[in-house]
Amino acid sequence: MNLEGYIVVKPYLICYVRQRKNIIQGLTKQTQRMQKSLEQMNIKLNNVIRDITGETGTAIIGAILTGERAPKVLAQYRDWRIKASEETLIKSLEGNWRQEQIFNLRIAYTHYLFLEEQLNQCDIECEKVIKRMSTVSSSQKAVKVKKSKNNPNFNVSQYLYDALGVEVTKIYGIKEITALTLFSETGINLKEKLYQAEFKKRKTKQDKH
Repeated sequence: MNLEGYIVVKPYLICYVRQRKNIIQGLTKQTQRMQKSLEQMNIKLNNVIRDITGETGTAIIGAILTGERAPKVLAQYRDWRIKASEETLIKSLEGNWRQEQIFNLRIAYTHYLFLEEQLNQCDIECEKVIKRMSTVSSSQKAVKVKKSKNNPNFNVSQYLYDALGVEVTKIYGIKEITALTLFSETGINLKEKLYQAEFKKRKTKQDKH
């Protein structure tokens, strides 16, 4: 790890990661508001698709906000990965369209898109900072990106490997966003703390048997 760079930029990383957490909480709140508006109109979209902020959900909501109301037309935005049939999706979109709830839906959706852009800006700044902490000019090992909702849009595992020399996300229970949060708070002590925690977990399991 570039210790000098770490000391200089650590406060920045802490700020960006904490701000990122606040934004994700805001995204969750706006998602809940969108769900509530749809439910008030008897639109059961969240019962059919797992995440209304995924490709299918946002495409349908976007179409609703531009004036489309026909369930069959809205159902055509169904992504092929959606398990529910087109017929089931059509039935979930047969509701009572209410002007005030369309307004609430629009406000929540617009706010959601705004927060998504803010999250992207946080990720850009996080990547700039964590890149300065690395001591390698080119990675000696390629670490795969683990896709997950709300994960940073850069390869956290790779940067942490370059900075610490160990793939911390391989430790049981550690996801990319968790590793980034811990790294922002503990920095150079992250590797030691994670292995201590892993050792305690294994010892506890052994003691139970």
